[in-house]
Amino acid sequence: MQRPLRSELSVMFGEIVDGKWADESHHMVLVDFPDRLKPLGVVRVYCNRAMAVPLRQALDNIVERGCIHQITSFDGCFNIRKQRGDLLRLSVHAWGMAVDFNAGENELGSAGNMTKEFIACFEDVGFEWGGRWHRPDPQHFQYVTED
Repeated sequence: MQRPLRSELSVMFGEIVDGKWADESHHMVLVDFPDRLKPLGVVRVYCNRAMAVPLRQALDNIVERGCIHQITSFDGCFNIRKQRGDLLRLSVHAWGMAVDFNAGENELGSAGNMTKEFIACFEDVGFEWGGRWHRPDPQHFQYVTED
């Protein structure tokens, strides 16, 4: 599946109203972390089915390319909430279409410390990295295209 546009999320996956997503059970799955990443304390990630295969590919890339040591924390995927800095729209995390890593060292608005090798693990399978945005969010990788 090609990355959906942000504006298509509610059409593709259903509306989220008052913090509730009626279609959640139809679109969300558990994705196993590769065994070598499990010492981080994360065994599975609850994410959108549309992101499951590319997420697993990105995680496998992290292992195969020797980037495991660059992960200090996994900071979430599915979270029904408003977008930080724009309370008029939902975060793509609300549909389980984004993941965050190393949030403590990669705060919103900062350059962060993600290496090009780590970023490539995600971009090579179709993710968009938030560190390239006008207001950088270097901890954030999403399987959605901003429009």
